[in-house]
Amino acid sequence: MRSLGISLVMLFILVTLLRSTAFIVDETEQVVITQFGKPVGTAIKDAGLYFRAPFIQDANYFPKNLLEWNGEPGQMPTKDKTFISLDIFARWKVIDP
Repeated sequence: MRSLGISLVMLFILVTLLRSTAFIVDETEQVVITQFGKPVGTAIKDAGLYFRAPFIQDANYFPKNLLEWNGEPGQMPTKDKTFISLDIFARWKVIDP
Protein backbone atom coordinates (compact mmCIF):
# COMPACT_ATOMS: atom_id res chain seq x y z
CA MET A 1 0.00 0.00 0.00
CA ARG A 2 2.87 2.34 0.79
CA SER A 3 4.48 1.79 -2.63
CA LEU A 4 1.17 2.62 -4.35
CA GLY A 5 1.04 5.96 -2.54
CA ILE A 6 4.62 6.75 -3.51
CA SER A 7 3.90 5.77 -7.12
CA LEU A 8 0.87 8.07 -7.25
CA VAL A 9 2.86 10.98 -5.83
CA MET A 10 5.67 10.39 -8.36
CA LEU A 11 3.11 10.18 -11.19
CA PHE A 12 1.53 13.46 -10.05
CA ILE A 13 4.95 15.17 -9.95
CA LEU A 14 5.82 13.83 -13.41
CA VAL A 15 2.52 15.01 -14.95
CA THR A 16 2.91 18.45 -13.34
CA LEU A 17 6.47 18.76 -14.64
CA LEU A 18 5.43 17.70 -18.14
CA ARG A 19 2.53 20.20 -18.20
CA SER A 20 4.86 23.02 -17.18
CA THR A 21 7.48 22.23 -19.85
CA ALA A 22 5.33 21.57 -22.94
CA PHE A 23 3.16 24.17 -24.65
CA ILE A 24 1.14 24.22 -27.86
CA VAL A 25 1.23 27.02 -30.42
CA ASP A 26 -1.98 27.37 -32.42
CA GLU A 27 -1.88 28.39 -36.08
CA THR A 28 -3.47 31.76 -35.22
CA GLU A 29 -0.89 32.57 -32.51
CA GLN A 30 2.78 33.39 -32.15
CA VAL A 31 4.80 32.96 -28.97
CA VAL A 32 7.73 34.76 -27.37
CA ILE A 33 9.57 32.83 -24.66
CA THR A 34 10.76 35.02 -21.77
CA GLN A 35 13.19 34.08 -19.06
CA PHE A 36 12.98 36.28 -15.94
CA GLY A 37 11.09 38.87 -18.00
CA LYS A 38 13.57 39.13 -20.88
CA PRO A 39 12.94 37.56 -24.31
CA VAL A 40 14.98 34.45 -25.12
CA GLY A 41 15.62 33.51 -28.75
CA THR A 42 13.31 34.40 -31.61
CA ALA A 43 9.53 34.38 -31.79
CA ILE A 44 7.86 31.05 -32.54
CA LYS A 45 5.48 31.60 -35.46
CA ASP A 46 4.85 28.01 -36.60
CA ALA A 47 2.12 25.87 -35.08
CA GLY A 48 3.09 22.80 -33.08
CA LEU A 49 4.25 21.36 -29.77
CA TYR A 50 7.24 23.08 -28.14
CA PHE A 51 9.13 22.79 -24.88
CA ARG A 52 10.54 25.30 -22.41
CA ALA A 53 12.41 25.23 -19.11
CA PRO A 54 9.87 24.71 -16.34
CA PHE A 55 9.30 27.42 -13.70
CA ILE A 56 12.01 29.65 -15.28
CA GLN A 57 10.65 30.46 -18.73
CA ASP A 58 7.19 31.77 -19.62
CA ALA A 59 5.34 31.53 -22.94
CA ASN A 60 3.72 34.82 -23.99
CA TYR A 61 1.06 34.43 -26.68
CA PHE A 62 0.30 37.07 -29.32
CA PRO A 63 -2.46 36.82 -31.96
CA LYS A 64 -1.33 36.44 -35.56
CA ASN A 65 -4.61 37.38 -37.23
CA LEU A 66 -6.00 40.83 -38.04
CA LEU A 67 -7.22 42.68 -34.92
CA GLU A 68 -9.78 45.45 -34.88
CA TRP A 69 -11.12 48.13 -32.57
CA ASN A 70 -14.33 50.09 -33.07
CA GLY A 71 -14.74 53.35 -31.16
CA GLU A 72 -17.91 55.07 -30.17
CA PRO A 73 -19.60 56.86 -33.08
CA GLY A 74 -20.05 60.56 -32.55
CA GLN A 75 -20.99 63.84 -34.17
CA MET A 76 -18.89 66.93 -34.74
CA PRO A 77 -19.99 70.43 -35.81
CA THR A 78 -18.47 71.95 -38.92
CA LYS A 79 -17.68 75.61 -39.51
CA ASP A 80 -21.13 76.29 -40.98
CA LYS A 81 -22.87 74.72 -37.92
CA THR A 82 -23.91 71.45 -39.54
CA PHE A 83 -23.11 68.21 -37.81
CA ILE A 84 -21.20 65.38 -39.45
CA SER A 85 -21.20 61.82 -38.21
CA LEU A 86 -17.84 60.27 -37.23
CA ASP A 87 -17.09 56.57 -37.01
CA ILE A 88 -13.71 55.73 -35.44
CA PHE A 89 -12.01 52.40 -36.07
CA ALA A 90 -8.55 50.85 -36.17
CA ARG A 91 -7.16 47.63 -37.61
CA TRP A 92 -3.72 46.19 -36.99
CA LYS A 93 -1.67 43.02 -37.06
CA VAL A 94 1.25 41.98 -34.85
CA ILE A 95 4.07 41.17 -37.30
CA ASP A 96 7.15 41.09 -35.05
CA PRO A 97 6.31 40.31 -31.42
